Amino acid sequence: MIDTKTGTVLLDGVEAITPSLSFDAFLASPLGQGAQSFGVAADWPQFYVGQHTIFGDACTVIFLFHQQQLTAVRVHVLDPSLVDTTSEVNDFDVNAEEEALALKVRFEAWLAAKLGPPPYLYPWGTPYGQSLYSSIIVQTGTTNVLGGLQASGHTIVGTQLPGAGKVPDPPDARAYDAHDALLFSAHIAASGSSLTTVDVAGSLGGSPISTQVSLSGSTPSVPVAMVWSGSDRALFVLDKIGAALRLVRIATTGDCSEVWRTQPTYKPMSAFLGAGYNNGLVLALSTEQGSEVVLLDTNGKPRSSHRLDGVFFRAPVENAMGITLPMAQVSGGSRSNLRLMFEAHSGMSRGICDSPWLRAHATRDSSSPIARACGECPGSHDHDGVGDPDDGHD
Repeated sequence: MIDTKTGTVLLDGVEAITPSLSFDAFLASPLGQGAQSFGVAADWPQFYVGQHTIFGDACTVIFLFHQQQLTAVRVHVLDPSLVDTTSEVNDFDVNAEEEALALKVRFEAWLAAKLGPPPYLYPWGTPYGQSLYSSIIVQTGTTNVLGGLQASGHTIVGTQLPGAGKVPDPPDARAYDAHDALLFSAHIAASGSSLTTVDVAGSLGGSPISTQVSLSGSTPSVPVAMVWSGSDRALFVLDKIGAALRLVRIATTGDCSEVWRTQPTYKPMSAFLGAGYNNGLVLALSTEQGSEVVLLDTNGKPRSSHRLDGVFFRAPVENAMGITLPMAQVSGGSRSNLRLMFEAHSGMSRGICDSPWLRAHATRDSSSPIARACGECPGSHDHDGVGDPDDGHD
């Protein structure tokens, strides 16, 4: 529960977190010793303290400190009806306003059920969800947050700041965590790669906070796309490495690990990675033979797939019913007939079975999630006649 008079947050019905909790006391506590630090700045340390029950609901909990002072407890309900899974940097969604409003209505109903009717103005602060930015405006080629879209009542209001000049070395990939209002950017360089985290609410409030960690392990080579997974609390990067594609997981600590890769024989014309419903991933590939979309879990395992004509011009967006597919036709090197298509989950094939390019180019490594998925399809020993790994393409 959350005590509206004192601001005390009760975790799992037994552990009380009060506004007077100091940073040193937190670090010395069992809760602090098991917490995950991310984006630690000198004066603004943040910690993910895991999943806990609050008001009878499963929630993820984050503590934000300013020096020794606990300044915020960020509680995010894991009920799928209260989760915005479509927000991405540089993604297009014609239903963004409608979905943001629907999310706001559901969240307001949850607040009213737990805290009573608004306004929620207390001496110790206000519920963080009231300042949720479902979408943000970021200056091209930078991490400069210019504005944000915020649901207020039954309208979308914007906050806009003046842009800065061009940066000499722009980020290679960006992703937005709408639940925590954090903008991530990856910078890949031979001299050392890094991950920067920007607090969006702080930037729009005039107090920008950014932190940086070095990347280590299976560091991305040429990022194609990057998305945030709230359930896994990690970033996923679709990466080009030579003539192969691979999926890389980046922890907020900077540790990178390869989830899977394709054979280094033939690259698709275009590839996208998007956020899926219930924190999965959406992989979209366009080749000379057509396009295919694959829904993945955060272990990289294909859940379902579908092939279609045309090429993708944006990353698809998944919701509870199916997938919105931004498609176009290509003729003479130019795109035409841009359109949004919809495919219901019920119309998709199991696993990787309707993804001929990915099946043909999956490695035969038994530890690879896509290689194991190939074995679950009828005729798994053929390559569907599409982009055979031995066809000599480069």
